[in-house]
Amino acid sequence: MKRSDNNFLIIILFLYFFKYVLSVYIPLGEYIYLLPMMIYVLLNILRRYFNKITLYLLFFNFSFISIYIISLFRDVDLIIASTALLNYTLTLNFWVLYLNNNILNFNKKNKKLYFFIFFISLGAIVQYYIDPKIFGLINDSIYSDEDNLRKSVFSKRAISIIKSPQTLGFVLAIFILYSKNKVLMVINYIAAILTFTKVFFLSIFLDYLLRFKIKYIGVFIFLLVTSSWLVYKFQEFSGVSRLYYFIFEFQLKSQADRLDRWAYYFNMYDSLDEFVFGNGLGIASRANEILGANSLEYSSESFLIQIFTEAGLFGLLLFIIPFIFLFLNDKNQRVKIFILFILLMLSPAFYGFSVSFLIYPLILIPFFLNFKKESFLEQ
Repeated sequence: MKRSDNNFLIIILFLYFFKYVLSVYIPLGEYIYLLPMMIYVLLNILRRYFNKITLYLLFFNFSFISIYIISLFRDVDLIIASTALLNYTLTLNFWVLYLNNNILNFNKKNKKLYFFIFFISLGAIVQYYIDPKIFGLINDSIYSDEDNLRKSVFSKRAISIIKSPQTLGFVLAIFILYSKNKVLMVINYIAAILTFTKVFFLSIFLDYLLRFKIKYIGVFIFLLVTSSWLVYKFQEFSGVSRLYYFIFEFQLKSQADRLDRWAYYFNMYDSLDEFVFGNGLGIASRANEILGANSLEYSSESFLIQIFTEAGLFGLLLFIIPFIFLFLNDKNQRVKIFILFILLMLSPAFYGFSVSFLIYPLILIPFFLNFKKESFLEQ
Protein backbone atom coordinates (compact mmCIF):
# COMPACT_ATOMS: atom_id res chain seq x y z
CA MET A 1 0.00 0.00 0.00
CA LYS A 2 1.37 3.40 -0.91
CA ARG A 3 2.35 5.39 2.17
CA SER A 4 0.61 8.58 0.99
CA ASP A 5 -2.62 6.64 0.31
CA ASN A 6 -2.39 4.99 3.71
CA ASN A 7 -1.92 8.40 5.37
CA PHE A 8 -4.99 9.75 3.60
CA LEU A 9 -7.08 6.81 4.80
CA ILE A 10 -5.88 7.17 8.41
CA ILE A 11 -6.62 10.92 8.37
CA ILE A 12 -10.11 10.35 6.97
CA LEU A 13 -10.92 7.63 9.52
CA PHE A 14 -9.60 9.82 12.33
CA LEU A 15 -11.66 12.84 11.27
CA TYR A 16 -14.74 10.67 10.80
CA PHE A 17 -14.39 9.05 14.22
CA PHE A 18 -13.96 12.39 16.00
CA LYS A 19 -16.48 14.29 13.88
CA TYR A 20 -18.78 15.18 16.77
CA VAL A 21 -15.87 16.42 18.89
CA LEU A 22 -14.68 18.56 15.98
CA SER A 23 -18.17 19.96 15.40
CA VAL A 24 -18.12 21.44 18.92
CA TYR A 25 -15.10 23.60 18.07
CA ILE A 26 -15.28 24.02 14.30
CA PRO A 27 -18.33 25.05 12.22
CA LEU A 28 -19.40 22.07 10.08
CA GLY A 29 -16.61 20.07 11.76
CA GLU A 30 -18.82 17.01 11.42
CA TYR A 31 -18.09 17.02 7.68
CA ILE A 32 -14.36 17.88 7.65
CA TYR A 33 -13.48 14.28 6.79
CA LEU A 34 -14.93 14.96 3.32
CA LEU A 35 -12.15 17.46 2.60
CA PRO A 36 -9.23 14.97 2.44
CA MET A 37 -11.47 12.70 0.35
CA MET A 38 -11.94 15.52 -2.17
CA ILE A 39 -8.19 16.28 -2.18
CA TYR A 40 -7.36 12.61 -2.75
CA VAL A 41 -9.79 12.35 -5.65
CA LEU A 42 -8.46 15.52 -7.31
CA LEU A 43 -4.85 14.37 -6.95
CA ASN A 44 -5.65 11.00 -8.49
CA ILE A 45 -7.63 12.46 -11.37
CA LEU A 46 -4.28 13.85 -12.57
CA ARG A 47 -2.71 10.38 -12.61
CA ARG A 48 -2.99 7.75 -15.35
CA TYR A 49 -5.40 5.26 -13.82
CA PHE A 50 -7.35 4.00 -16.79
CA ASN A 51 -8.71 0.46 -16.83
CA LYS A 52 -12.20 -0.94 -17.32
CA ILE A 53 -13.38 -0.03 -13.83
CA THR A 54 -12.00 3.48 -13.71
CA LEU A 55 -13.15 4.23 -17.25
CA TYR A 56 -16.65 3.29 -16.11
CA LEU A 57 -16.15 5.65 -13.15
CA LEU A 58 -15.31 8.50 -15.54
CA PHE A 59 -18.45 7.74 -17.53
CA PHE A 60 -20.46 7.58 -14.29
CA ASN A 61 -19.09 10.97 -13.17
CA PHE A 62 -19.71 12.63 -16.52
CA SER A 63 -23.26 11.26 -16.61
CA PHE A 64 -24.14 12.42 -13.11
CA ILE A 65 -22.65 15.87 -13.74
CA SER A 66 -24.93 16.03 -16.81
CA ILE A 67 -27.93 15.00 -14.68
CA TYR A 68 -26.85 17.63 -12.14
CA ILE A 69 -26.94 20.34 -14.82
CA ILE A 70 -30.37 19.12 -15.95
CA SER A 71 -31.49 19.31 -12.30
CA LEU A 72 -30.52 22.97 -12.09
CA PHE A 73 -32.59 23.67 -15.21
CA ARG A 74 -35.48 21.98 -13.41
CA ASP A 75 -35.14 24.69 -10.72
CA VAL A 76 -33.75 22.35 -8.05
CA ASP A 77 -32.03 24.37 -5.31
CA LEU A 78 -28.28 24.66 -5.97
CA ILE A 79 -27.23 23.46 -2.49
CA ILE A 80 -29.62 20.50 -2.56
CA ALA A 81 -28.52 19.40 -6.05
CA SER A 82 -24.82 19.86 -5.19
CA THR A 83 -25.14 17.84 -1.99
CA ALA A 84 -26.87 15.07 -3.92
CA LEU A 85 -24.14 15.04 -6.57
CA LEU A 86 -21.51 14.61 -3.84
CA ASN A 87 -23.56 11.84 -2.23
CA TYR A 88 -23.73 9.89 -5.48
CA THR A 89 -20.13 10.45 -6.61
CA LEU A 90 -17.58 11.47 -3.95
CA THR A 91 -17.19 8.32 -1.87
CA LEU A 92 -17.49 6.14 -4.97
CA ASN A 93 -14.65 8.10 -6.61
CA PHE A 94 -12.49 7.92 -3.50
CA TRP A 95 -12.74 4.17 -3.02
CA VAL A 96 -12.43 3.25 -6.71
CA LEU A 97 -9.24 5.31 -6.95
CA TYR A 98 -7.94 4.06 -3.61
CA LEU A 99 -8.53 0.41 -4.46
CA ASN A 100 -7.16 0.91 -7.95
CA ASN A 101 -3.89 2.08 -6.38
CA ASN A 102 -3.72 -0.47 -3.58
CA ILE A 103 -5.70 -3.61 -4.42
CA LEU A 104 -2.65 -5.88 -4.43
CA ASN A 105 -1.91 -4.92 -0.82
CA PHE A 106 -5.47 -4.66 0.35
CA ASN A 107 -5.67 -8.35 1.36
CA LYS A 108 -9.26 -8.43 0.09
CA LYS A 109 -10.49 -6.80 3.29
CA ASN A 110 -8.61 -3.96 4.92
CA LYS A 111 -7.93 -4.63 8.60
CA LYS A 112 -8.03 -0.93 9.44
CA LEU A 113 -11.58 -0.67 8.20
CA TYR A 114 -12.73 -3.74 10.11
CA PHE A 115 -11.14 -2.54 13.33
CA PHE A 116 -12.73 0.86 12.74
CA ILE A 117 -16.16 -0.82 12.57
CA PHE A 118 -15.19 -2.82 15.67
CA PHE A 119 -14.68 0.45 17.60
CA ILE A 120 -17.96 1.82 16.26
CA SER A 121 -19.67 -1.35 17.53
CA LEU A 122 -18.00 -1.04 20.93
CA GLY A 123 -19.16 2.58 21.01
CA ALA A 124 -22.72 1.44 20.30
CA ILE A 125 -22.63 -1.01 23.22
CA VAL A 126 -21.09 1.55 25.60
CA GLN A 127 -23.56 4.20 24.48
CA TYR A 128 -26.53 1.88 24.97
CA TYR A 129 -25.61 0.44 28.38
CA ILE A 130 -23.29 2.99 29.99
CA ASP A 131 -23.16 6.56 28.67
CA PRO A 132 -24.52 8.02 25.40
CA LYS A 133 -22.18 11.01 25.77
CA ILE A 134 -18.98 9.02 26.27
CA PHE A 135 -15.96 11.30 25.63
CA GLY A 136 -18.13 13.45 23.38
CA LEU A 137 -17.65 10.92 20.56
CA ILE A 138 -21.18 9.61 20.30
CA ASN A 139 -24.08 11.50 18.79
CA ASP A 140 -26.51 12.46 21.56
CA SER A 141 -29.79 12.06 19.69
CA ILE A 142 -33.37 11.25 20.55
CA TYR A 143 -32.51 7.53 20.37
CA SER A 144 -29.87 7.67 23.11
CA ASP A 145 -30.71 10.59 25.41
CA GLU A 146 -32.75 9.41 28.41
CA ASP A 147 -34.49 12.78 28.89
CA ASN A 148 -35.58 12.92 25.27
CA LEU A 149 -36.79 9.32 25.35
CA ARG A 150 -39.02 10.00 28.36
CA LYS A 151 -40.70 12.83 26.44
CA SER A 152 -41.30 10.90 23.22
CA VAL A 153 -42.59 7.63 21.81
CA PHE A 154 -39.16 6.56 20.50
CA SER A 155 -37.38 3.51 21.91
CA LYS A 156 -33.80 3.55 23.13
CA ARG A 157 -31.59 2.21 20.33
CA ALA A 158 -27.85 2.04 19.64
CA ILE A 159 -26.40 4.67 17.30
CA SER A 160 -22.69 5.01 18.26
CA ILE A 161 -21.02 7.78 16.19
CA ILE A 162 -23.54 7.29 13.37
CA LYS A 163 -26.62 9.50 13.45
CA SER A 164 -29.37 6.91 13.30
CA PRO A 165 -29.97 3.31 14.38
CA GLN A 166 -31.21 2.46 10.87
CA THR A 167 -27.93 3.62 9.34
CA LEU A 168 -25.80 1.79 11.92
CA GLY A 169 -27.85 -1.39 11.47
CA PHE A 170 -27.46 -1.15 7.68
CA VAL A 171 -23.67 -0.76 7.94
CA LEU A 172 -23.24 -3.58 10.45
CA ALA A 173 -25.44 -5.92 8.39
CA ILE A 174 -23.13 -5.54 5.37
CA PHE A 175 -19.96 -5.95 7.45
CA ILE A 176 -21.35 -9.09 9.07
CA LEU A 177 -22.18 -10.54 5.64
CA TYR A 178 -18.60 -9.92 4.44
CA SER A 179 -16.66 -10.63 7.64
CA LYS A 180 -14.89 -13.90 8.45
CA ASN A 181 -13.39 -12.74 11.76
CA LYS A 182 -15.54 -14.41 14.44
CA VAL A 183 -14.40 -12.18 17.30
CA LEU A 184 -15.21 -8.97 15.44
CA MET A 185 -18.45 -10.49 14.15
CA VAL A 186 -19.71 -11.22 17.69
CA ILE A 187 -19.20 -7.59 18.76
CA ASN A 188 -20.82 -6.39 15.52
CA TYR A 189 -23.78 -8.72 16.11
CA ILE A 190 -24.36 -7.37 19.63
CA ALA A 191 -24.20 -3.75 18.44
CA ALA A 192 -26.46 -4.48 15.47
CA ILE A 193 -29.07 -6.19 17.65
CA LEU A 194 -29.12 -3.12 19.92
CA THR A 195 -30.10 -0.97 16.92
CA PHE A 196 -33.36 -2.98 16.76
CA THR A 197 -33.39 -2.25 13.04
CA LYS A 198 -35.68 -4.48 10.99
CA VAL A 199 -33.41 -4.25 7.94
CA PHE A 200 -30.55 -5.81 9.93
CA PHE A 201 -32.60 -8.79 11.11
CA LEU A 202 -34.06 -9.26 7.63
CA SER A 203 -30.60 -9.31 6.03
CA ILE A 204 -29.30 -11.92 8.48
CA PHE A 205 -32.42 -14.06 8.03
CA LEU A 206 -32.07 -13.88 4.22
CA ASP A 207 -28.39 -14.75 4.43
CA TYR A 208 -29.09 -17.89 6.47
CA LEU A 209 -32.07 -18.80 4.30
CA LEU A 210 -30.24 -18.42 0.97
CA ARG A 211 -27.21 -20.37 2.21
CA PHE A 212 -29.42 -22.97 3.86
CA LYS A 213 -28.55 -26.66 3.58
CA ILE A 214 -31.23 -29.25 4.22
CA LYS A 215 -29.08 -31.20 6.70
CA TYR A 216 -29.18 -28.18 9.03
CA ILE A 217 -32.97 -27.83 8.97
CA GLY A 218 -33.22 -28.78 12.65
CA VAL A 219 -30.75 -26.07 13.67
CA PHE A 220 -32.50 -23.53 11.44
CA ILE A 221 -35.95 -24.25 12.91
CA PHE A 222 -34.53 -24.21 16.46
CA LEU A 223 -32.90 -20.80 15.95
CA LEU A 224 -36.02 -19.39 14.29
CA VAL A 225 -38.37 -20.61 17.05
CA THR A 226 -35.99 -19.57 19.85
CA SER A 227 -35.51 -16.09 18.40
CA SER A 228 -39.25 -15.60 17.96
CA TRP A 229 -39.90 -16.80 21.53
CA LEU A 230 -37.30 -14.39 22.94
CA VAL A 231 -38.89 -11.48 21.07
CA TYR A 232 -42.34 -12.51 22.37
CA LYS A 233 -41.05 -13.01 25.94
CA PHE A 234 -39.21 -9.68 26.16
CA GLN A 235 -41.58 -7.54 24.07
CA GLU A 236 -41.86 -4.95 26.84
CA PHE A 237 -38.14 -4.14 26.68
CA SER A 238 -37.14 -0.95 24.90
CA GLY A 239 -36.54 -1.63 21.22
CA VAL A 240 -37.74 -5.26 21.26
CA SER A 241 -41.33 -4.07 20.83
CA ARG A 242 -40.44 -2.96 17.29
CA LEU A 243 -39.53 -6.54 16.39
CA TYR A 244 -42.55 -7.93 18.23
CA TYR A 245 -45.00 -5.85 16.19
CA PHE A 246 -43.16 -6.73 12.98
CA ILE A 247 -43.22 -10.50 13.66
CA PHE A 248 -46.42 -11.10 15.61
CA GLU A 249 -48.63 -8.19 14.63
CA PHE A 250 -47.54 -7.59 11.06
CA GLN A 251 -49.24 -4.33 10.26
CA LEU A 252 -50.61 -4.31 6.73
CA LYS A 253 -51.41 -0.64 7.12
CA SER A 254 -47.73 0.14 7.72
CA GLN A 255 -46.67 -1.85 4.66
CA ALA A 256 -49.41 -0.23 2.58
CA ASP A 257 -48.00 3.14 3.63
CA ARG A 258 -44.62 2.14 2.20
CA LEU A 259 -46.28 1.15 -1.08
CA ASP A 260 -48.14 4.47 -1.10
CA ARG A 261 -44.80 6.26 -0.77
CA TRP A 262 -43.34 4.38 -3.72
CA ALA A 263 -46.45 4.97 -5.82
CA TYR A 264 -46.21 8.68 -4.99
CA TYR A 265 -42.72 8.80 -6.52
CA PHE A 266 -43.62 6.67 -9.53
CA ASN A 267 -46.47 9.07 -10.31
CA MET A 268 -44.19 12.13 -10.35
CA TYR A 269 -43.12 11.72 -13.99
CA ASP A 270 -44.92 14.05 -16.37
CA SER A 271 -42.80 13.36 -19.46
CA LEU A 272 -40.46 10.82 -21.03
CA ASP A 273 -37.56 13.21 -20.38
CA GLU A 274 -38.26 13.13 -16.62
CA PHE A 275 -38.61 9.34 -16.67
CA VAL A 276 -35.19 8.96 -18.35
CA PHE A 277 -33.19 11.68 -16.53
CA GLY A 278 -35.19 12.12 -13.35
CA ASN A 279 -36.90 15.00 -11.63
CA GLY A 280 -33.72 16.49 -10.17
CA LEU A 281 -30.86 15.41 -7.91
CA GLY A 282 -31.68 15.79 -4.24
CA ILE A 283 -35.44 16.31 -4.48
CA ALA A 284 -36.17 13.07 -2.58
CA SER A 285 -33.48 13.70 0.06
CA ARG A 286 -33.76 14.83 3.65
CA ALA A 287 -31.91 18.02 2.68
CA ASN A 288 -34.79 18.93 0.38
CA GLU A 289 -37.23 18.08 3.14
CA ILE A 290 -35.45 20.48 5.50
CA LEU A 291 -34.41 23.26 3.11
CA GLY A 292 -36.78 23.01 0.17
CA ALA A 293 -39.71 25.35 -0.05
CA ASN A 294 -41.57 22.69 -2.04
CA SER A 295 -40.63 19.61 -0.05
CA LEU A 296 -42.22 16.33 -1.02
CA GLU A 297 -45.13 14.76 0.78
CA TYR A 298 -43.29 11.52 1.62
CA SER A 299 -39.72 10.39 2.14
CA SER A 300 -38.91 7.54 -0.23
CA GLU A 301 -37.84 4.92 2.36
CA SER A 302 -35.87 3.30 -0.46
CA PHE A 303 -32.52 4.16 -2.04
CA LEU A 304 -33.47 2.57 -5.36
CA ILE A 305 -36.72 4.54 -5.52
CA GLN A 306 -34.83 7.69 -4.54
CA ILE A 307 -32.14 7.40 -7.21
CA PHE A 308 -34.78 6.46 -9.80
CA THR A 309 -36.82 9.55 -8.88
CA GLU A 310 -33.86 11.91 -8.85
CA ALA A 311 -31.68 10.56 -11.70
CA GLY A 312 -34.25 8.67 -13.74
CA LEU A 313 -33.93 5.31 -15.42
CA PHE A 314 -30.53 6.34 -16.81
CA GLY A 315 -29.06 7.10 -13.37
CA LEU A 316 -30.57 3.96 -11.86
CA LEU A 317 -29.06 1.76 -14.58
CA LEU A 318 -25.67 3.44 -14.16
CA PHE A 319 -25.76 2.41 -10.52
CA ILE A 320 -27.12 -1.15 -10.80
CA ILE A 321 -25.54 -2.52 -14.01
CA PRO A 322 -22.14 -3.21 -12.37
CA PHE A 323 -23.89 -5.17 -9.62
CA ILE A 324 -25.85 -7.18 -12.19
CA PHE A 325 -22.56 -7.93 -13.96
CA LEU A 326 -21.00 -9.11 -10.69
CA PHE A 327 -24.09 -11.17 -9.86
CA LEU A 328 -23.87 -12.96 -13.22
CA ASN A 329 -20.10 -13.47 -13.21
CA ASP A 330 -19.19 -14.28 -9.61
CA LYS A 331 -21.25 -16.98 -7.91
CA ASN A 332 -19.56 -16.25 -4.57
CA GLN A 333 -21.11 -12.76 -4.57
CA ARG A 334 -24.65 -13.67 -5.58
CA VAL A 335 -26.19 -13.99 -2.13
CA LYS A 336 -24.54 -10.77 -0.95
CA ILE A 337 -25.62 -8.82 -4.04
CA PHE A 338 -29.19 -10.12 -3.75
CA ILE A 339 -29.38 -9.12 -0.06
CA LEU A 340 -27.78 -5.74 -0.84
CA PHE A 341 -30.52 -5.03 -3.38
CA ILE A 342 -33.20 -5.99 -0.86
CA LEU A 343 -31.65 -3.55 1.62
CA LEU A 344 -31.36 -0.84 -1.03
CA MET A 345 -35.03 -1.29 -1.85
CA LEU A 346 -36.17 -1.13 1.78
CA SER A 347 -33.85 1.57 3.13
CA PRO A 348 -32.64 5.01 1.97
CA ALA A 349 -29.50 4.69 4.14
CA PHE A 350 -27.10 4.13 1.22
CA TYR A 351 -27.69 7.70 0.09
CA GLY A 352 -25.81 9.03 3.14
CA PHE A 353 -22.06 9.67 3.28
CA SER A 354 -21.65 7.46 6.36
CA VAL A 355 -23.06 4.35 4.74
CA SER A 356 -21.45 4.79 1.33
CA PHE A 357 -18.07 5.67 2.85
CA LEU A 358 -18.01 2.58 5.08
CA ILE A 359 -19.60 0.08 2.70
CA TYR A 360 -18.20 0.96 -0.75
CA PRO A 361 -14.79 -0.66 -0.15
CA LEU A 362 -16.42 -4.00 0.70
CA ILE A 363 -18.65 -4.14 -2.35
CA LEU A 364 -16.02 -2.73 -4.73
CA ILE A 365 -13.26 -5.21 -3.91
CA PRO A 366 -14.93 -8.11 -5.84
CA PHE A 367 -15.04 -5.93 -8.97
CA PHE A 368 -11.30 -5.34 -8.79
CA LEU A 369 -10.59 -9.00 -8.10
CA ASN A 370 -12.71 -10.03 -11.09
CA PHE A 371 -10.84 -7.60 -13.34
CA LYS A 372 -7.49 -8.06 -11.62
CA LYS A 373 -5.51 -9.53 -14.49
CA GLU A 374 -6.76 -7.06 -17.07
CA SER A 375 -6.48 -4.08 -14.75
CA PHE A 376 -2.91 -4.64 -13.72
CA LEU A 377 -1.74 -5.55 -17.22
CA GLU A 378 -3.13 -2.24 -18.47
CA GLN A 379 -1.46 -0.11 -15.80
